[in-house]
Formats: sequence, C-alpha cells, structure tokens
Amino acid sequence: MPFEESSVVDARVRLFADYASGAFTVTSLCDAYGISRETFYFWRARWARGEARWYEARSRAPQRCPHATPAWMIEAIVAERRRFPGFGAKKLRARLLLARPEVAWPMPSTIGGILQRSGLITAKPRRRRPLPQGERVAGAERANGEWAMDFKGWFRTRDGQRVDPLTVSDSASRYLLWLEITAPTYAAVRSSLQRLFQAVGLPEAIRMDNGTPFGGRGGGGLSQLSVWLLKLLIEPRFIPPASPQHNGREERLHRTL
Repeated sequence: MPFEESSVVDARVRLFADYASGAFTVTSLCDAYGISRETFYFWRARWARGEARWYEARSRAPQRCPHATPAWMIEAIVAERRRFPGFGAKKLRARLLLARPEVAWPMPSTIGGILQRSGLITAKPRRRRPLPQGERVAGAERANGEWAMDFKGWFRTRDGQRVDPLTVSDSASRYLLWLEITAPTYAAVRSSLQRLFQAVGLPEAIRMDNGTPFGGRGGGGLSQLSVWLLKLLIEPRFIPPASPQHNGREERLHRTL
C-alpha cells in the first residue's frame, strides 16, 4: 500500500479539524504540526471568519504601485515613438519635455522599458568579446620581419562614392608597401595581399586590429583571412581591442596620408 501524499493545504485542514474537536490544546497542536503559535492564530483568524477557501495562501503581489507610470503618460510616450520611430528613449523624453515641460516625465530607462513592453523596441543580442590574444610582441628590426596592415578611415569622393584605402607598411623600414582602394572584405583583402606577396615576398608576421576582415569572433580571435595567413606560415599579430596605439606606425602613416 503506497504512502498517503499530503500537502500544506491538507495539513491546515487537519489542524483545524483537530482543533474543532476540542481534544487538543493549542500548544500540543503547534508542536504536532511544527508551526509557531503566531502561525496558528493567523490561520485560525481566517478559519473563524468562515472564508470559502481559507486554507489557501493568498498572492503576495501588491494590489497597487504608487510610483507606477500613469496610463495617459504611457499612451503619450507610445504615440510619440510611433510618430518618430527612429528616436530612442532619451530623444523621446527630450521632445516630451519640450512639448509639456510641466510634466515630470519618466527617466529614459523607464521609457525604454515602456517601449520594450509595447513591442516597439527589441533587445539587441550581445556580441561575444574576442578571446585574449596573449602577450604583445615588439616590431621586427629587419625588413619583412613584420608588416602593419589597416584600413584608413573611409570617406566619400565628390560624386558620393565610398573610398576604403587599404595600407600595408614594413614595421622596420616604415616603407609603404601597398596602398589600394578596395572593399573591406576577405576576398578583396586577400586579392591585394596575393599581389603584394608576389611583388616583395612574404613577411614573418602582420600586425593588425581585430576589426573585419582581419579579426573574428571565433577561437583565438581568428577570421577567415587570419586563418589563410596562418596557412602561409605568416603570424597574425592582433592588437588589443580599441587600442590603435599598439599599431602606431600604421596610424602615423595614415596621418601623413
């Protein structure tokens, strides 16, 4: 015969059935059911009032929130967002303050929560940080010992065409080896490097940043381009993220350009 299952609700019902019988004292009932006298009197008050489901625990959620954003204010925020779908929480709050400065509009974080609950914005997925690249390696002291490679900041010509200059320099001699306008993609950079290798040979290492297409988000921060360099026995030397000073020779060259 299986053991009889029991719940907290069943125990409360049995407790006050025993209490109603008059055969037990409050102290003995509290000891038998493992509760305090305060707990007993709390449930006895509910049982004595004759509530229909007195033995069930009530929700502890607050019935009202005094600092909740009023419904009319939420409607105004949502309407302003629909009017300017490209505006974020800060700009929306600034516009609302200009329109009605006497109103204490919520902070941008609260406005962002309202927009998110209304389905007007979606959270962006977090980008995985690149893995640590290890210790920093000093530049080479001989030609082709180490190259530096980077894209100079893009700009547009007078006809509106975007220009992305790719530069490659020798770290020892500071000599500009390559300057070409090309797309910042794996295929375009690989094609440029292949022509440069045929002209001056292969370096031992290339110093570059972690941006596309040089670095990636995979193991070791490798990208398709850096894997291709490794197959050619060229060591890709990544600088720390957001630290262009670790590729200072190349940045100084860009200043000259």
